[in-house]
Parts: sequence; C-alpha cells; structure tokens
Amino acid sequence: MTRSRIQQGMPTRRDFLIASMALLTTRVAAEQAAAEAKPRPLGEIRDELRKLIPDLMHRYQVPGLSLALIRDRAIAWTEAFGLRDKETNSALTPNTVFEAASLSKPAYSYVVLKLVELGKFSLERPLLEYLGRDLNPDEPRFTQVTARHVLTHTSGIEPQPGGEGRPPKLVFAPGERFEYSPHAFDILQLAVERATGEKITPMMERMLLRPFGMVQSAYGWSEEFAKSGARGYNDKGEHDQTFNEKVWRLSADERARVLKPYPFESVPNAAAGLHATPTDYARFLVEAMRPGKDDFHLAPDMQLQMLTPHVRVDKFDTLSWGLGFGLQRPPFGPWSFWHWGDWGIFQHYAVAYPEEGSGLVVMTNSSGLLACRDVAVAALGYAQPAFEWLTS
Repeated sequence: MTRSRIQQGMPTRRDFLIASMALLTTRVAAEQAAAEAKPRPLGEIRDELRKLIPDLMHRYQVPGLSLALIRDRAIAWTEAFGLRDKETNSALTPNTVFEAASLSKPAYSYVVLKLVELGKFSLERPLLEYLGRDLNPDEPRFTQVTARHVLTHTSGIEPQPGGEGRPPKLVFAPGERFEYSPHAFDILQLAVERATGEKITPMMERMLLRPFGMVQSAYGWSEEFAKSGARGYNDKGEHDQTFNEKVWRLSADERARVLKPYPFESVPNAAAGLHATPTDYARFLVEAMRPGKDDFHLAPDMQLQMLTPHVRVDKFDTLSWGLGFGLQRPPFGPWSFWHWGDWGIFQHYAVAYPEEGSGLVVMTNSSGLLACRDVAVAALGYAQPAFEWLTS
C-alpha cells in the first residue's frame, strides 16, 4: 500500500502556501526593518573597529591596514593601523600611499565613460578601428571587441598577456560571458590614447584626480612613493616588489628591454597603475555616487549605465558587473558597487552604497583580503557577497 505524501514527508499544496506566506511576511518585515534602520553611531563603530582590527591583523598576518569610512556622501573617519615599513618600524598613517592595484580599473573606467559622454570615444565602436592595426591576424573575432566588452569583462581577451611578443588571444567570443580580464584594459588603454592623443598620466590627472581632490594620487611612480609609501609583504612576511615597482626602478633602456615581449603593455597602465591613499580613493567613490553636469562628473544617464547590471558574475545570483564596477544586489538590504585590488603583497577593497551615501575603502600592504572583508562587514553592517566570488 502506497503511503500518503504527508507520511512520506512530501509537502502538500497547503504546506507550500503556508511556507510562501511565511517567506513573504519575513521578506516584507526585513525590507521594512532595513528601510527604518538607523545607522549606528559613528563613535560606536570606531570603538568597535579599533578593538577588532588589531586582532584581524594578527590573525591574517597583516603588517599595515588603512581605511576611510564614508557617511552621508562625505568622509567621516580615516585611520591607519600597524606599519608601513617593518624594516624601519615606520608607522602607517592615513596619508601613506599604496599601490592601488586593480582599484585602478574603476577610476580609469569612469574617465572612459566621461570621454564617451563628451563624444571623444565610443562604447560600441570596435577597438581595432581606434588602434588602426590588427591585434591577431589569426583571430577575426577581435573585430567585434568594444570598450563596452572590456568594461563589463565580457571581451573574451585572455586575462594576462602571453609574452614573447605573442599576439593576444580570445578565450571566448566577445559578449558571450563574464571573465575578469586585466589584459583587456591594456588594449583599451592603447585605443583611448590613439583616440584622444593623450597619455594616461596627464589625462587622469586632468579629468579625475585633480577635480576630485585626490591630491596624493597619481598614475605612475615617484621617488616620494618609494620613500614614504607602503612597502609590500608576501605571505612569508618578507618585503617584496610588485611588477610596477620593479619596472619603475629600472633605467629607461632596461625598462624597454623588459617590456619588449609585451607589446600591448603600458607603464603606467590602466589596469593597475594608480597610487593612492584610502582617503583619496574614498573621495572618488563619493563623486562616483554624485552625478553632475560638468566636465568631470558623469551625467545621470551615464552614471545609471555605469551602475546597471550588464552581466552576471559566474554562478553568483547576487553579483553582476556594470561598466567598470562590480555590483552587489543581495536579497535584503541596499545594493552597492565595489571593486578590489590584489597584487598579492597589496590587497584592498572599496565599496559604496548610493542609496545611503555610505561606503568604505580598506587598503593593506600584504595578503589582507580577508581582513578587508571582516572590516567591511563590521563597519557597514552588511554582508559582502563579493567575497564569495573573490575567495572561490
């Protein structure tokens, strides 16, 4: 004799209705609570983080961590913990400059979008038309790659250059899916320079760093960064240098020889050429949340395009990519835009919540990504789904 569905543990239609009503009630209550929730007092958050961060630094072996907290579209708190240089026992300060690594990409993307808005560049025109040359004669699909593909990481361009003068390759058809590609930004940078006749350093200074008050930031290298900037440390706690630092410390002839096998690589580069403090990068996030009608801010329509989901990030339903930024849209709570930086010896995280006008930038001079995650959750009060992808 066949047992009933209830005896077998299978839900009835009534069970489904009850569960659905319960889920709906829970969701409405959660959304209402989120809407009515008041932000925690700044002093309370500050006191909590001052106790938490030293423990996180010890747990994750982070020599130095610096942060900037945004509230009401203004920088509310900056503080630095630990050392910028272990060898000299020099303390990190809020004014210490870091290699920003991939936090460079959103800032560069923002300027590209402004150039599009000004009619000086196109999101849809194939990059080959700007470059005036074929990237790989054996790969006709390169004729389809546009700036939109690069900014959404759907170009199909292999993530890293092959070296030995080898032409870039496509690993899938442009627009087919998401795959994060720093190397695509190398090619976009060359196209932008051909279109505008301007190199990255003066362009970023003129169009973003100076207008947004990022006075301690630059695309490139300086002796001042070498003297007072954060030193990077590997997983063994030993000082190490990024590719950028190694190349900049070479003579011009040596640099040209090292870069010769990488014909599409520029130094400084759009993918990872920014040096900045957390405070300066927080200034960028504040301005990115604030559309405008001037020569520097994106107009509302373009800002909306930047922060609209264009492609899902792998299998993660809560994560997508806009134009230059990652986007987090969890089932409950506000949505946010974010990015991270990772040289291995420098790991950072930046996130902003436009509806609240809040955000956070955390920079570390080691493999401090998990520390960044824990600080963000504690400071902002929201889960950070981005780390499900970053740590997968």
